[in-house]
Amino acid sequence: MKTLIHQGVNPHIQEHIAALPQQEHLRLKALSDTEPGGLLQISDDLDPDAREGSELTYMHGVALSRPG
Repeated sequence: MKTLIHQGVNPHIQEHIAALPQQEHLRLKALSDTEPGGLLQISDDLDPDAREGSELTYMHGVALSRPG
């Protein structure tokens, strides 16, 4: 879980992305085969009121045209 921040860079998400090895970024990019292309940043489980500081689920991935 990460914390929702409305303004600027979210340091929790930035830390998560920086912790991923460069090889993993390259592997994910190579898997992407449909639109939207490239790495995707997905936030889910947001508080319905989107309160600052509430928790959310953050995912880093790519779009695929076929099941993995």
